[in-house]
Amino acid sequence: MTMLLLLLTLWPGLRGPVSEVSSQRSRLRGLVSEVPSQRSRLRGPVSEVWSQRFRLRGPVSEVPSQRSRLRGLVSEVSSQRSGLTSTADQLATLMPGLGRLHHPIATTSPDAQRFFDQGLTLIYAFNHEEAVRSFRRAAELDPAAPMPHWGIALALGPNINDYDVDAAREKAAYDEAQRARTLAVNAPANERAYIDALVERYSIEPNADLKATAVRYKDAMRELT
Repeated sequence: MTMLLLLLTLWPGLRGPVSEVSSQRSRLRGLVSEVPSQRSRLRGPVSEVWSQRFRLRGPVSEVPSQRSRLRGLVSEVSSQRSGLTSTADQLATLMPGLGRLHHPIATTSPDAQRFFDQGLTLIYAFNHEEAVRSFRRAAELDPAAPMPHWGIALALGPNINDYDVDAAREKAAYDEAQRARTLAVNAPANERAYIDALVERYSIEPNADLKATAVRYKDAMRELT
């Protein structure tokens, strides 16, 4: 009986802690229930991050493609350069449709004569680089003929489309003119006259007055008319 009275006396005091425990349980349940909601809210930013990664993969994946295209262009340029070089190194060929210009020279090779005529035609057509190739082919076909070297020297000189001649080209033209003069010892008189006139046009002196040499060449050619 005494114990029962004691419990009845303490019961109002015990209700507080018990009810507080229930309240804490309820609060914990609320927090636990919020966890899935927080997870769902976090999934949005995480999924957005993955989406950004995939969106970035597009431009990054394009880089190898662009590299491949650049490599292709570089190899194509190299191929084009090789083609140009090989064309320059190839022997000249006789071209159809250039007309019937003919200037007879002292040669034992009919083909050397044809290439000489072609080179002279190309000079009149202002294609001096191709003219040099034709004259060189004529010189190869008849190494003893002086006029193909005269043609090379003439084509290497200044012209209306390319008046400025650098030192290397001036020397090349000078050497060809001198070579022609050496070969012209027993050449016909008219060929020696052409060659002697052209020799006046070039000089390898460092301080040469190229305008003066041009005037000398002009005067020498006037004497031939």
